[in-house]
Amino acid sequence: MAAGGWIVWGLQKQHQKNNSDRLQAIFYQLVQQDKGHISVLNFAIAAQIMPEEAKQYLNKKDRELNATFENNERGGISYYFDI
Repeated sequence: MAAGGWIVWGLQKQHQKNNSDRLQAIFYQLVQQDKGHISVLNFAIAAQIMPEEAKQYLNKKDRELNATFENNERGGISYYFDI
């Protein structure tokens, strides 16, 4: 039984790593494509994730890379990463 649990744990870890790599690749592609600008909605659409998850991811990247951000008149958030 323990071996089955170990296999499931390993598969979950691999899935998390693959998803993390996928999100990072999409993030860098969008940042490069839009010369450092990225919005929560654009990232959510490109990554096919919920906007709240996109916001959490971009907030994490903001802390890592010291981005600036702005709120638009409709309440959306756009980040600017210096490239």
